[in-house]
Amino acid sequence: MMGFLRKNLILVAGFALVLGATIFFGLGALNHARDYRDIPADRDVKPWMTTRYIAHTWNLPREVMSGLGFEKTPDGPRPLRKIAEERGIPVEDLIVEVEAAIAAHLEKVAQ
Repeated sequence: MMGFLRKNLILVAGFALVLGATIFFGLGALNHARDYRDIPADRDVKPWMTTRYIAHTWNLPREVMSGLGFEKTPDGPRPLRKIAEERGIPVEDLIVEVEAAIAAHLEKVAQ
């Protein structure tokens, strides 16, 4: 075994370096994913978010989303910016409406 290590010192050192980098960056990615997965109480709704993304992120049932007037479309999920344009309202007003529905749902679930 020692003969192999001596003959292939560069190969073994490179493998150890790659293994160390993989562990380092893997743990960083895992930590970031764990933080991202938590309930997004401190995150704001943004214009780029789609209705599906909002429903999934805040764990909203279909009733909440349909109560906001968001129906499925054959084109797939649409961002809030596009929905606001279609309704002819500022996207900020739609975001306030969505955030109020999220808060109401989370309050109902907490009871």
